[in-house]
Amino acid sequence: MSDNRQSQAFRKGALILATLVVGTMCATAPTHAQIGFPGEEESSATNKELDLSLEATIARGKTVYDNTCAFCHRADGMGVPEAFPPLVTGAKFDAEPNIIDPLQKLGLHHDGKITLGAVDTQIDVVLHGIPGTRMFAFDSQISAQQVADVVTYIRNAWSNNSGDLVTREQVETIANKKK
Repeated sequence: MSDNRQSQAFRKGALILATLVVGTMCATAPTHAQIGFPGEEESSATNKELDLSLEATIARGKTVYDNTCAFCHRADGMGVPEAFPPLVTGAKFDAEPNIIDPLQKLGLHHDGKITLGAVDTQIDVVLHGIPGTRMFAFDSQISAQQVADVVTYIRNAWSNNSGDLVTREQVETIANKKK
């Protein structure tokens, strides 16, 4: 078997394994009987005491990212080639945009370079996923504040440096549009 075929077989096997692991994680995640976001009661009580500065939000968002997103998108935000797109502005992604992003929510250019999409679009992707792709919905797994934190982190991590501070209220507005 040539090196190229071995490499393709390895990538295909790794992709299948990653898909199975992520699918199992999502399928076995605890469900929440309440309406709204999980953990919302706790975060509502502490939201008055929560430091909502950009720096604190980014720090909380990094924790959410490390625990929720890094498995697929990697700690450096560079994703997994041909499987999970990078989240770093300007990063190259060698996959057809219509396969990875059929609803064109990620901001993929025709040349495969990533750009930050609109804040509302990124919130929607984290909340509801992208149907027909490996991007799962996280609205039943993390709170509105955690969504705000992780989107703020992504928009300011690595070379993104947008300066955007996403709020819980923005997340709740987007979440309520889908109901």
